[in-house]
Amino acid sequence: MLLLAILLGAPEAGMKLFPVLKRAETGLDVGKVFNTLKDASGPDAIAFSSLWKKIEKIVTDPDFPDDPRAYVDWVPRVSRFSFDVGRAVQTPFSG
Repeated sequence: MLLLAILLGAPEAGMKLFPVLKRAETGLDVGKVFNTLKDASGPDAIAFSSLWKKIEKIVTDPDFPDDPRAYVDWVPRVSRFSFDVGRAVQTPFSG
């Protein structure tokens, strides 16, 4: 649900965040990835800061699911609902 909310509510941030979450490896601290949003700088700072304000209570909750395998599985599925984010995440068809 969080990924879908990001996709719909902050698509600019989702375009940058979803590929990072898709490439997540075991041992990646997903909570830390989300926490970097609040300190973002550069051209994406406004989009990330706005997203952080919306999701802070969720991702800082002790029960927040931070198993990277869940994100590797769900990011491609959720990204299909956006042309732009879907292109950023999906691997090209070869065959």
